[in-house]
Amino acid sequence: MVRFFSHAMTVHVSPEAFTFSSGTASVLLHTFLYLYDGPEGARVVSVGEVPAQLSAGVVRFDLFGGAKRLGNGKARIANGECLEAFLRFAIQRLEGRTTMVRPSVRVVGAENLDHILHGFQIPLLRQALEAAGAHRVVFEDGHAA
Repeated sequence: MVRFFSHAMTVHVSPEAFTFSSGTASVLLHTFLYLYDGPEGARVVSVGEVPAQLSAGVVRFDLFGGAKRLGNGKARIANGECLEAFLRFAIQRLEGRTTMVRPSVRVVGAENLDHILHGFQIPLLRQALEAAGAHRVVFEDGHAA
């Protein structure tokens, strides 16, 4: 029944940017976030674009840069959490914040991350997309969730 109501979304993947498309709508996001790294933990300030004003404690987090874990306070944030936040933002931006139907997502170009994620890109992207709201994830090479 869920498949009947589910709609399709395609994500084109590269280390520099992801392009999300559904129907005639498309969103390109560069693969970084700006996070406020304060005493209560890290929180997202901006996704894929430089914020209009950079304040103290705001740091850039490149999704496919070196391994790191942010957070000086009570809550710390890891690479996987940043990827999930990035994907959730993109899905909400493309589909609208009030969408109740979780999209089926087709991922194109996951192999472009192989030199960074060394073969773990499919399970990492699948897990992050599902946590971000995808109903079903299929990779262009046929791997399905």
